[in-house]
Amino acid sequence: MTDFTERPNGHRDTIAVHCGMSAVCAAILSLCRRGQHLVITDDAYKQTLNFVTNVLPRFGISATVVPMDDYQAMADAVTADTVMIISESPTNPYLNVADVDEVVRIARRHKILSVIDSTFATPYNSNPLSQGADIVIHSTTKYLAGHNDVLGGAVVTFEINGDLDRTLRFLDGLKMCLLGPSLGGPETLVTHPALNSYYNVSRQERYRPGIIDELVRLSVGLEDPRDIIADLERGFSNIA
Repeated sequence: MTDFTERPNGHRDTIAVHCGMSAVCAAILSLCRRGQHLVITDDAYKQTLNFVTNVLPRFGISATVVPMDDYQAMADAVTADTVMIISESPTNPYLNVADVDEVVRIARRHKILSVIDSTFATPYNSNPLSQGADIVIHSTTKYLAGHNDVLGGAVVTFEINGDLDRTLRFLDGLKMCLLGPSLGGPETLVTHPALNSYYNVSRQERYRPGIIDELVRLSVGLEDPRDIIADLERGFSNIA
């Protein structure tokens, strides 16, 4: 681990590790021990949820998953053994924004830590530390640095009017927009979260945070907008 020379949130205790999940694991495992408990929101990064719910129990650390926007449930989930609350804002793929102030208030009321994954916002757009969060996590391979060194464009999510079959036919109709799990860079990428990121999760489980069959995430690149629109129209014509 290495101290950043330029600390991304203007904070003096910043460390760098080799990937985002290493940062998540380091933050949790360095502060939680056997017999302790944490609370995490259901719209957090899938791999973080997997680590918390499937890996941490092997270390004797338990967790309660609560709806992201239900702050009463978050407060009620805190027990005498709870050491931290983990939330993400904005989330992936829905871009839901947490009430960081409320997360911090709940954590402080119970004298526990608040941990915010601010990967999608980056320190340029959001600074949870200034709102009182104890720990902020960034995966620098995402928006902060970009999957292609530089990231351009915007992220859009939408739902196909239909079912899984119609959604797949829409995706099959695309010729320019490439199917891929990342946020892209100069090129436009389209992602079907249900099958790309949540392929190993049951439909019932992924529907809970809103990962439905018809959900599509479009990471808009730097191509001519007319070309992107024309390609989307090709996809839609495939289900007309």
